[in-house]
Amino acid sequence: MKEVTLPSGRVVKVKEYDPDHILIEFEEKVMHRLVFPKTMTPEEVDKEINNYLYGYDDPETGEHVDGYFDRIKKKREGSKEWWR
Repeated sequence: MKEVTLPSGRVVKVKEYDPDHILIEFEEKVMHRLVFPKTMTPEEVDKEINNYLYGYDDPETGEHVDGYFDRIKKKREGSKEWWR
């Protein structure tokens, strides 16, 4: 795998997944693997990774769409009252 630094400074590993896609690996608390089209620019990949991790506001509804860390936080908060 080739190591690449994205515009945000995040270091990721990249390799070909299939003829049309690339596999991106990076560690942010745990290892993540995401597949993107080869046509995406490093800036677009960077933005999509950020959306995946931290969520984003839906342009149509204005509602926040949870990211990875939002889902983990909600799961942990829910597990505190596991008996309900």
